[in-house]
Amino acid sequence: DGSRVRIRAQLLNAADGSVLWSRSFDREFKDVLVAQAEIALGIAGSLTKTMDDSASFGGRGTTSPEAWQAFLEAKSLPADQRVAAYERVLKLDPNFARVYVALAEQMLGSAFSGKLTKQVASERMTHYLGEALRIDPHYDHAYGLLGAAARIADDMPALRRHAQRALDIDPDSSAGHGWTAELKLHEGDMGG
Repeated sequence: DGSRVRIRAQLLNAADGSVLWSRSFDREFKDVLVAQAEIALGIAGSLTKTMDDSASFGGRGTTSPEAWQAFLEAKSLPADQRVAAYERVLKLDPNFARVYVALAEQMLGSAFSGKLTKQVASERMTHYLGEALRIDPHYDHAYGLLGAAARIADDMPALRRHAQRALDIDPDSSAGHGWTAELKLHEGDMGG
């Protein structure tokens, strides 16, 4: 209607068609991106409520639509621009644990590409992941990446500890299983 737009969003259970979340947004057309972020946060919040505590996002997310939008934009940038973009996201929400994990992932990539020494990458990863775990001590993926930081520093006992901690938090943790497999490969254990 002129310069205004109404958006109606629903999240439905595919199994039975029940409405899990529903909301209408009336905005000026220029505020459509804000409405988009609110819709995404609403759906994520609804999904989080339906998961048990071991699988929930906990403190990993953000309540700031601006920080969420900036995070999504940062993820879509070329790798050499992401670190600066993630640091800008943290200025919007310094308690956005997923951003610290994303920064650690960038450090891991920099170690593999040779842009950082393994030692520097491991130290930076450990710092970022420490911040993520300060915010959410049950963030299994952060523990898995601590295992990666230990691996590139050739600290196999730490790799074992961190991968196991990820699996203790979530027995289905992809990071926990991935780094446990890396450890077994390093030890020559090709069995199950």
